[in-house]
Amino acid sequence: MTRFFFLKTLTISLLLSIGIAIGVHAQWEQLEEPYGGEIFAIVQMDNTIYAGGNHLFTSTDNGRSWQVLTTFEKGNVFNLLVFNDYLFAGTSSDLYRSADAGETWLKLNIPASLDGLNQICRVNNTLIMNTGHAQTPEIYLSEDNGDSWNLSEQEPEDGFIRSVTSIGQIVYACGDFGIYRSTDEGHHWEVFAKDLHFTETLTYANNTFIAARWRGCYRSADGVTWDTVWNELNIPSFILPLDSVSGKVQRLILGTTTSIPDPGGLFYSDDNGLTWSSFQNVNKGNAKIYCIFKSDDFLLTGTCSDAILRSDSMGNNWSVSNTGIKNRRFYKVASGGDLLVASEINERAIFSSGDHGKTWQFQGIPSNDFEYVTCLSVKEDWIFVGTIDKLYRKKVSDTVWSICLDTNYIRKVINTGQFVFVATPYSLYRSEDDGTTWKTVDFGDGIIWEFLAYDSILCVITGQKVYNSTDAGISFNSTANLYFGGDYRVSSNYENIFYVAQGPTGVFRSVDGGVVWEQMCDTAIWFPTEVLANTGTIFISTEMDGVIRSLDNGHTWCSYNDGMTAISTMGLTLMGDTLFAVGYDKINSGAGCGVMKRSAYPAGIPTANDHNPDCIVFPNPARNIITVRYSIHRYSKAQYAIYSLSGNLLKSGHIGTNESIYVNDLSPGNYIITIFDSNKINSAPFTVM
Repeated sequence: MTRFFFLKTLTISLLLSIGIAIGVHAQWEQLEEPYGGEIFAIVQMDNTIYAGGNHLFTSTDNGRSWQVLTTFEKGNVFNLLVFNDYLFAGTSSDLYRSADAGETWLKLNIPASLDGLNQICRVNNTLIMNTGHAQTPEIYLSEDNGDSWNLSEQEPEDGFIRSVTSIGQIVYACGDFGIYRSTDEGHHWEVFAKDLHFTETLTYANNTFIAARWRGCYRSADGVTWDTVWNELNIPSFILPLDSVSGKVQRLILGTTTSIPDPGGLFYSDDNGLTWSSFQNVNKGNAKIYCIFKSDDFLLTGTCSDAILRSDSMGNNWSVSNTGIKNRRFYKVASGGDLLVASEINERAIFSSGDHGKTWQFQGIPSNDFEYVTCLSVKEDWIFVGTIDKLYRKKVSDTVWSICLDTNYIRKVINTGQFVFVATPYSLYRSEDDGTTWKTVDFGDGIIWEFLAYDSILCVITGQKVYNSTDAGISFNSTANLYFGGDYRVSSNYENIFYVAQGPTGVFRSVDGGVVWEQMCDTAIWFPTEVLANTGTIFISTEMDGVIRSLDNGHTWCSYNDGMTAISTMGLTLMGDTLFAVGYDKINSGAGCGVMKRSAYPAGIPTANDHNPDCIVFPNPARNIITVRYSIHRYSKAQYAIYSLSGNLLKSGHIGTNESIYVNDLSPGNYIITIFDSNKINSAPFTVM
């Protein structure tokens, strides 16, 4: 690399470090929605609500916003309990207690290790906890707030104990071999419902027992005779009775924890468990609900990938209540006009935002029979989702996705002008009616490695040839592929200027729509996932190095990861002056990072009001010519570069101190001139009238 480009990269780094705000984001920030992650337990202690998931979260505003409780870094939190002014938190292997609302924690001495599925409850002054082991369903008791534990004197039969719960003064244990009960605070157990094998949860409402297990929900008035009321139930996690003013149970809410088979999610009954209905605005086909919390005025429910949902209407309506919980794993992100779209990898759900990521709407799941989204694209109010075997589309206002192309592995969807193009490994398709009908484009032979398009200009890159068309694919010319190889390629364009980032070879550019290519750099770019170009500025998301940026058409690169810690970025899109990115934690690949955004252009560039005595531009404002006086440590000429405030390189050359530069070819506006010599870098703002 030349000294000029090295110094330019250094200059940008120095300018970024100045930290002078010009109304853009200084670093990456996570958007407020959609969130994700798993929330397994929610409790309240005084005015604080605690939620357990991959962290222990706290809320002091009734669950509207959350903060990570940094004093608890013990692993995933599966169980929470408040008892005798203590807060108990159970992880996959241990139980902890806090006497000061979570400021400090004591690891309790449990005689047997836990397996993460244990549950803890209380009756009077006794704590009752099962270890969760299938072959040894041990239940331990503590009468001194967890300081010591004793094995119950008479255990239930062998088999997995799935939950323990107290109803009044009686404790019930649901497990593989039925339901057991204890009338002496867990010391001795007797059979309560022997025939209800694999029961998950039990509750009592309006003088009726309601039990739920896989594939079935049952009711009984005496615990002896049970009636089946629902035999298509997923694995349940809880049944919550909601009391009316009179004390009579008005509604039951039931959650399930599995996604196969349907139905899954959150359900309610207004007739004491006789019939059940789905909360449609919560259940997205494969919803997993782990827990629920009831206060006098609202409900909070913990989910698998939506984190926490809130209802102020007995569950009739739910909304995201997750400010501060941000770990949904998204795989792709795309934009068009004012529409931003993101695809979630675990639940395969699609979300859209019409206000640059401030709020999000669930757009459904295109299909339950595909593994993952391969690509996203937006055209006006149409959303296109490519998968491993089909292309789906829907309008934002529609409720149902439709299959618009049935073919193997949708590699890329490009919307340009009046056309929609779809590339698969072996075929190229074109639609002129937003995906309603398609025509096969005969480009030539070979496996399609990359595909680029701008209006009617197409470029198809295969292993042997590069094909070009200027008439939307009616005819093609070809040249030998002398540029591209390797396994990792991503491409993008700025109008008819095409870019290909190839890991680890470097970045290539074509200014004639893909006919002739030049290698812009040989920088090793490892595992690129997306490339974006805009007037000389290029951004690349990578699995190894987050986001990198070039301000000189790809010649030199620097990190653009401020505020992005150890994140593998899988998708990148540009809306106006804002970058949006999605990815996951490199250390824990199962932990997502939600949707992040930042300014696409450098913060901290001096403005026209800033004064730099070491670099003076006059006249300022100028019309045709500027003269630059700068501090220099040698008598030969230095190099200069003029940038727009968005970071684009506009002019460069050599200059001596007190020399003039013609600027009559620049549009009226604000600019930055940077002077490079061997020992110093100076920058100053100026304005062209």
